[in-house]
Amino acid sequence: MLMPSESSIVEFVREVRQHSGYYKKLYKDLPDGISNVEQLPLTDNDEYWKACREKPHGVMMGTLDDGLVMRTGGSTAAPKLVYATRNEMLRAAQLLGTGMSQFSGLVPGDRIANMMRHGAMYGGFAYANTVLQEMPLPHVHLPITGNELPPDATQQLIQNDATVIMSNVFTVVRLADYLRTNNMNLPLIRLVLYTGEAFYKDLRPLFRAAFPNAKIHPSMYACVDSGLIGIPANAPLYEDDDISPMYRSCAPFAILELIAEDGTSIKEPGKRGHVYVTHLVKKKLPMIRYPVGDLAEWVDYDQGLFRLYGRDHVDLKIGTAHLDLPLLRALMERALGSGVIDSFQTIVRREGHSNILKFRIAAPQTPEHPEQIQKYLEGALMQVIPSWQKNREQGHIGDIQLEFCKMKDLVTHEKTGKLKNFIEERFGQTSSPGDKEPGAVATAVEANGEAKTNGDDKTNGTNGTSEV
Repeated sequence: MLMPSESSIVEFVREVRQHSGYYKKLYKDLPDGISNVEQLPLTDNDEYWKACREKPHGVMMGTLDDGLVMRTGGSTAAPKLVYATRNEMLRAAQLLGTGMSQFSGLVPGDRIANMMRHGAMYGGFAYANTVLQEMPLPHVHLPITGNELPPDATQQLIQNDATVIMSNVFTVVRLADYLRTNNMNLPLIRLVLYTGEAFYKDLRPLFRAAFPNAKIHPSMYACVDSGLIGIPANAPLYEDDDISPMYRSCAPFAILELIAEDGTSIKEPGKRGHVYVTHLVKKKLPMIRYPVGDLAEWVDYDQGLFRLYGRDHVDLKIGTAHLDLPLLRALMERALGSGVIDSFQTIVRREGHSNILKFRIAAPQTPEHPEQIQKYLEGALMQVIPSWQKNREQGHIGDIQLEFCKMKDLVTHEKTGKLKNFIEERFGQTSSPGDKEPGAVATAVEANGEAKTNGDDKTNGTNGTSEV
């Protein structure tokens, strides 16, 4: 893996110590001349964004008088404002555009439907637009956006002979569900490039029905806050490239580290760690050893190859029982069968003196015997989560509930269009203006995290989850 020179790191750290209040304080007891980022302390996410809210700005180096302000989607935490100079955005877009031209499966002449979300200063569409402008591969850009309703998006895709869709996963899930429901498909779509969320195996039947000739592949591993982190290591070649893609780090433009629980840096393959990034292009709002919020493991450290394994905190706590998203997806697929379920979300609420777990499931048809599914899930949770049965016996958790619905009834983040995996209704909050819950009335507050494709608000596959 080509790393930045020691002299460039020394210069960068000196510049940050001089011009960023947060890092000046963090590094105040360190010697001058540090040439290896592993000699620096890890950035604390909470303290970092606390400093970002100070007046004057506690992290940014100088004022921003030529650049872009973006807002993260807030799918995994409170939204944040991110600053980048015009030159930083240009360099990042050129880097990603070149990588996508080589490793995403695009071919000259592709007609790319940009279906990223836009609005409220969310960076997804703006970033994708800049990348496509800087991409060296000849192509036609179709700026449809992910804000269009599925019927309108379908019409525009057909009228403009789109061959590629670039979007987060759930926007395409809703489109695919509309196509299947109306006995339609889009045979010209040969490639779906996803970002922002993980793509799961149980979504394959839906995508095959809607896009019979399409391959599914990540477009990038990036997030609004920490910028571009990785690009696909190869074009779609293997059967599981959709659900378990391999990425290549963006060194020497960014330093990717996998950090173990004891704070040490992992370099051997097959050992999962927390993703931290130091960006040497994105300097206006510096991030050094910044926690992205994902888990990953090296495939080959020397070559910069790695795989993502979702968010490092994607769980819901009920009583003393912890439920994580990969476990729930596995149990749901076993209960309903492969291809029966399209997407689901987990809701927790209070009834009487107990916590109630409710699964809202989007399925083509309601199963004939939902009580058997409920019984299976109850038994499976008792087997795999030791504290579940104890909590049930003590009355902390009540009976599991199931709700079968249409895709349009699932709660999404209106800013990003992403599915809310967990909905917290125990504490009486009302839905924020950014929440969208068609066909239902409920309080909705995201709990603890969301599986992101590739960081907070990330972009990737099972990857993980970052958002752009």
